[in-house]
Amino acid sequence: MFPLLLNHGRAPAPDSLRTLAAAACLVISGCGGGGGGGSGNEGGGGTMPPVPEPPIAASAFVTTTDFSTGSYSTVNLRDRSVRANLPSAAGIAESDSGAVYFNQKVYILNRFGFDNVSVLALDDLSNPVSQFSTGNGSNPQDMAFVSDERAYVSLLGGNQLLVVNPARAVIESRIDLTPLLDPEDTDGLTEASALARVGPYVFVALQNLDNFAAVRPGVIAVIDTRTNTLVDAEPGAEETQGISLDLANPVAMTWVPEVGRLLIAAAGTFGTDDGGLESVDPFRFVSEGVIATEAELGGGDVGGLASAGGRKLYVIAGGFEANDVRVVDLQTDPGSGQLSATAPRGLGLDLPFIPGLAVEGGGRLLVPDRSLEAPGLRLFDTAVDAELTTAPIDVGLPPGAPVVIPPSPPRVFVPTTDFTTGSYSTFNPADGSVSPDLPATSGIAESDNAAVFHGDRVYVLNRFGFDNISILDTDDLTTALRQFSTGNGSNPQDMAFVSDSQAYISLLGSNDLLVADPTAPRGEELTGRVDLTPLLDPADADGLVEAAGLALVGRYLFVTLQGLDNFVALRPGVLAVVDTATDSLIDVDPGQPGIQGIALEGLNPTALHWAPGLGRLLVSQAGAFGVADGGVEAVDPFRLLSEGLLISEADLGGGDVGDLVSVAGQKVYVVAGGFDANDIRVFDALRDPASGELTAANPRSLGFSLPFVPGLAVDSGGRLFVPDRTLTAPGIRMIDTATDEEITSTPLDVGLPPGAPVVLYP
Repeated sequence: MFPLLLNHGRAPAPDSLRTLAAAACLVISGCGGGGGGGSGNEGGGGTMPPVPEPPIAASAFVTTTDFSTGSYSTVNLRDRSVRANLPSAAGIAESDSGAVYFNQKVYILNRFGFDNVSVLALDDLSNPVSQFSTGNGSNPQDMAFVSDERAYVSLLGGNQLLVVNPARAVIESRIDLTPLLDPEDTDGLTEASALARVGPYVFVALQNLDNFAAVRPGVIAVIDTRTNTLVDAEPGAEETQGISLDLANPVAMTWVPEVGRLLIAAAGTFGTDDGGLESVDPFRFVSEGVIATEAELGGGDVGGLASAGGRKLYVIAGGFEANDVRVVDLQTDPGSGQLSATAPRGLGLDLPFIPGLAVEGGGRLLVPDRSLEAPGLRLFDTAVDAELTTAPIDVGLPPGAPVVIPPSPPRVFVPTTDFTTGSYSTFNPADGSVSPDLPATSGIAESDNAAVFHGDRVYVLNRFGFDNISILDTDDLTTALRQFSTGNGSNPQDMAFVSDSQAYISLLGSNDLLVADPTAPRGEELTGRVDLTPLLDPADADGLVEAAGLALVGRYLFVTLQGLDNFVALRPGVLAVVDTATDSLIDVDPGQPGIQGIALEGLNPTALHWAPGLGRLLVSQAGAFGVADGGVEAVDPFRLLSEGLLISEADLGGGDVGDLVSVAGQKVYVVAGGFDANDIRVFDALRDPASGELTAANPRSLGFSLPFVPGLAVDSGGRLFVPDRTLTAPGIRMIDTATDEEITSTPLDVGLPPGAPVVLYP
């Protein structure tokens, strides 16, 4: 986090200028925020209302503008302090600007009439690292990133998508979008606006306006970032095709991994209820049609979007001077995977033009309020849709679209054990500094332990023979806040969170999935149980389903059931599906007698990983230990079915597979080998655009020979953390996932031999 200072001096623009400029901005560019000034109090917001606050996971960066000048501010969402009017020089943020965050930098797009991008580092937001032109009249709209050295910039004033190197502040190439221009479009512009990256593809919303008139449906261009080429989304048709939309004038787009869809806000003709929300499958390159019309949303033109954990979608809607934020619940049909939007309702706002929304990881919705009397940033609790601020947080001039800045740098929490004693340590992956052996008292972490991170807490699962969970505050990891039992002989394996007060715990020694409220009074943490016995095979002699890994996708919790028979893999594993809205088992095959889970192809599922960039759950199937009969299986969490083995243990190079992680939906890292000779294997995950079928290619080895590797983790900077339990020099190895080269020359010493690492975002 960075320090935040008080606001100072604001000189508002004349109302007439503000109104005219705002209208022009909406028509010309779809605009974003921009601009400068400030007055007043420390963070605004007044006295806290009687609404329990969710935990804080981020800060906010806000461009500000009165449409005459431009500036920007930051808001510390923990204490609501504001650092206003940060530019030390003019021209960093202009009167029409928006912002994008990526990997410790903020990129300000100076739009209509300014045509450049300012690059800011978080450690000094007053001065740009660099600034580069996008070309006269280009009107840059959005940026999407592959890495620090490759990004894409959409232009409203040209038919090229820029390929830029932000680290060098240069345009490296251009992708021609003209093949997607309608021949009858008299202005000759595709009007590229919003961008979204899903796996190896960047999706570009083309408004296809005709001299500002929405006379034809919009199109989504698809860019393959591996080749920087335009993808033909419909090879059977003549010439190159994008994804054809049902609605006209797509003004906003967001990727919602929890439902596996791109959601498009299409305004249609301004002032007419002919737009709405449209769903696009980014894996099959097809629109699934309109899921909510503007009329169903309550009327008015739709604008910016923000998703809250895949369960809710927040949509700007209304007229220019009377905007509300509408909210819908997102539902996926388990049989077809079809997405729908239900229960549309408004937050009851009546605001001027709202340039954009954001949701931070702690569950706050950020809404810019550009009211003339008291402009600022308003905060809402997405759990209950109640406002947390009693007055807008004053950020200087009226705010533009806010940008969430994730907390950084992360720390990595490492449970450690020599199988006699247990402890844990943390380290900073940026400088390699270690805080070893943190517990102040014994019993917090036992000799068989693992950890899960949620909000601002670390949950240490003490497993076989200990059967409890220790809760730690990330601000003080030396002492447990509390510890609660999961039941004698229960052997807790994993934990998944819907919210701070709703969590699930899998047990290897019981057929109950525990429902817990870690915030409840001491001794009352366990609030319910989901019986998994209906998924037990009648022939299983040990009577246990062996619930292990957990993954939450939208409202559904997926649970790996190993189905071992006295530790022997005799039958395929199963994924139980639990509806977290009702804490009940979902029957994925109603045509069969009894309740069915997702039948897996392989035996003995050892790890479960949600890969949003692939839109799939990945399941490691070890099969019989010592036999190359397993692999990595892909499961569609929206249609609730297995797609079979993605890659076999043999194709990976042999050995039993264990934990796995994915990076940006393109690379998958898998632990594989014998107990005393483990390697990390990596393969590329590819998807056939026509069929949507996922395939694995180019399996290769990182060349390790390590003892048992209990788990892997990847941080937001693209570092892979590999625990090395070698007796002579145990520790954590770090791998650069861009190159697959080791960063560490020797393992980071974290005390006892390391378990599965967990990345903490403060």
